Amino acid sequence: MVSYDKPFLNLQSQVHHLTSKGLDCGPADEAMKALHDVGYYRLTAYTYPMRRLLLPGEHRDTDHQFRADEYVDGAQLSDGMALAGFDAKLRGFAFDGLTHLELALRFQLAHTLGRRSPRAHVTRDDLDEQAAAKPAPQRHREKYSDMYEYWCATYDSLVSRAGGEDFIRHFDAKYSDDDLPVWIAVEVFDFGALTRLYGLLKRSDQNEISRRFGVTDGRQLHGWLQGLNLIRNHAAHHNRLWNRNLTHRLAVIPPGVLLRPELLAHLGSVRDRDKVYPHLAVLAYALGTYDSSLNWHRTLRTQLRKFPSSELLDQMQGMGMTSGWDDEDLWSREPAPAAALPTPTNLKPLKPKRVA
Repeated sequence: MVSYDKPFLNLQSQVHHLTSKGLDCGPADEAMKALHDVGYYRLTAYTYPMRRLLLPGEHRDTDHQFRADEYVDGAQLSDGMALAGFDAKLRGFAFDGLTHLELALRFQLAHTLGRRSPRAHVTRDDLDEQAAAKPAPQRHREKYSDMYEYWCATYDSLVSRAGGEDFIRHFDAKYSDDDLPVWIAVEVFDFGALTRLYGLLKRSDQNEISRRFGVTDGRQLHGWLQGLNLIRNHAAHHNRLWNRNLTHRLAVIPPGVLLRPELLAHLGSVRDRDKVYPHLAVLAYALGTYDSSLNWHRTLRTQLRKFPSSELLDQMQGMGMTSGWDDEDLWSREPAPAAALPTPTNLKPLKPKRVA
């Protein structure tokens, strides 16, 4: 390892440096504005796919270097800017779809757990013991003995963080209870907390919820939520999304798990299951099953079709798409004029089991 010794470059020097590497930056004033508005390091992440691939045996500074410093013929800064604009809109549409899913998941968790007990979300007996007893995440194992303890600490932190909300202050002032009922508590949960709580549910509760999203096995939906939570975080923090390798791979969907398997059959030919497209596909499936009147899938398809038309940028490989993806019924189906509620309206509280 060596010390980082690259010098500061002003805007003029940044344009000169990129030009010296073979990138057509166009008029200098336009290039400087692009670098000023987007930032050198961020913008060059969008021009990176236009750099020359290293040949086998060619020197690499690290095992993580796959491209040379110089750009291939025809590489243009304007294509990088167009790609950055495409990615920004992709993040916006992805976040919009994930907002629909987050609100749906909040309701389902509150409604399903609330039938057991107002405080089922923090009552170990109301959760799955096998899931609750799993070790806490590696970096927290010295502090928390298992996932249940880690979850309770996460819950306390979320409630404390929302302590200034009027509904929290009202509850604390009026009631002596230590914990919020689940139908109030979910309002302070972020997508990650909802995913974590869903993973702690009894298998029957997981399956009851997952069926409303078109999935018969709750463990499958939990895997989807874990991947979608990563996309949600990248979108919320304005990170590059279009060709990102996620740290969660979408699991192969086994037969018999989907209520409408034909909609996701094309994912069987996806090789790069850590790319964004397979995760957006299961999001479209879940939302369309939950509320068939939504048109989100078609608005996202429209945006995906606006990928910059550069021969040096490969959308299908970068996003993990399949050939003919946009002709699939998943993306082209007409939304229903109105959709029936996915949840029965006459559910009754579950009676506690008697202890012998």
